[in-house]
Amino acid sequence: MNNRILALCLFTAVSMLTLPTIQAQSGNSAQARAYYFAAEDAFMSGKLNDALTALKKAEGLRGKTDARFLALEVKILTRLKRYAEAKTKINEFYSYDADTSLQREIAPILLQIDKGLTANAAKATRDGYREAQKQNYTEAAELYDAGCIGGNMLGCTALGELYESGRGVNQNRRRASELYEKACNGDYMNACTQLGVLLYDDARENAGRASKLYEKACDNGHMIGCTVLALLYREGEGVSQDYDRYSELMLRACENGRDQSCYTLGDEYEFGRRLPKSPERAFEIYSKACYDKKVAGCVGLGHLSQSGKGMPKDYAEAHRYYKKACDGGSSHGCNDLAHLYRDGLGVTLNLKTAGRFYDQACKGKFQAACDQLKTLNENGN
Repeated sequence: MNNRILALCLFTAVSMLTLPTIQAQSGNSAQARAYYFAAEDAFMSGKLNDALTALKKAEGLRGKTDARFLALEVKILTRLKRYAEAKTKINEFYSYDADTSLQREIAPILLQIDKGLTANAAKATRDGYREAQKQNYTEAAELYDAGCIGGNMLGCTALGELYESGRGVNQNRRRASELYEKACNGDYMNACTQLGVLLYDDARENAGRASKLYEKACDNGHMIGCTVLALLYREGEGVSQDYDRYSELMLRACENGRDQSCYTLGDEYEFGRRLPKSPERAFEIYSKACYDKKVAGCVGLGHLSQSGKGMPKDYAEAHRYYKKACDGGSSHGCNDLAHLYRDGLGVTLNLKTAGRFYDQACKGKFQAACDQLKTLNENGN
């Protein structure tokens, strides 16, 4: 009898202790539902910040979330264009076993989020480029980082360039390599080439790996990749030396808009360094390049005209080609044009005009022109 009375007393005591907790939980649940409904109403009314605040209170009262709560949060965040947060929440949503109707409701929002992230990443990268143009490299790095995180491979590559050079960030070639690799894997071919160049510069024994990156870039239309791959075949680094392959790749780059590749290939035929000497073949390559508005080809034609290789010597023609190259932005062309005025070849000797063209070439970072300009100035011209 005494044991039964003791058990009854214990039961009563436990019930008295747990009843407030049960009542509190019931009250919290009711309030959570109220806040959830308020969040739905605010969302439907376009009061998005109010909707998000109410939803957060509902989740706090419940002490947990679920697919239904996450679906509403995804919708709110997407309407607010907070796509990165929406992406995190939608990933969390898909970790729950949501019913089919709710999954159908969310599916088009996933596409909207991805589109928004892409647009935001592209904008961040464009803004980063503008800051870099103003030499605000710290701001540029932050924007490129945002673009890269958002999946913009140009942003990753541009950020890699800053890490490689140490502009706006602490120089970190390993980090640059990681960013180039990410962009290359994302099929941004310029990054493949830049990764290859970085690896090759770090150690010549990386030439084999660099060659594969260049080949990937070249095969996918990046002509700088073709050019640097050609140079590896020329030197036999990372690949077996092969002048035919070298010529083939340089020609491909030339024919697809790579100006300097035209000049390099024409120069090989002009002087016969590694390819059979053929001023006529050099003339063909230079001519096509020049008439396609590739100014390095015009410089080459100027050299042939001035030297009389494969064509009659004609300083006036050389002047015309150099002038065309110089006007097109070729510092090399300006330098060679200056030579004609300095020496009075095909034009009246005019050191003042020569100095002007040397100065123009020097400003374009053509060092030989800077040296010539210095000599003219020292002689009082």
